[in-house]
Amino acid sequence: MLAEKLAEILDNVNYLHPFREGNGRTQREFVRLLALEKRLTLNLNPPDENSVYDRYMRGTIESDLTILTELINELIVNNNENKNGAQQRV
Repeated sequence: MLAEKLAEILDNVNYLHPFREGNGRTQREFVRLLALEKRLTLNLNPPDENSVYDRYMRGTIESDLTILTELINELIVNNNENKNGAQQRV
């Protein structure tokens, strides 16, 4: 559910943001900060991960919420510890 909302926000910001250069970096940082507000870590800029960037680009260019939601679901981590003290995937 949260990933769907973040994907929707990302899609809307992509549509509204007037600048071509820096658009993606700004969007990814904005969504990262929204996730952080919920004590979640979301890194849409993993180093040397071309498939993440490619899917991000395809999702934003095609306004495909399914691609963006799946990508966010894969990358988001819950910073609240579980009973064993380990971080949890959301």
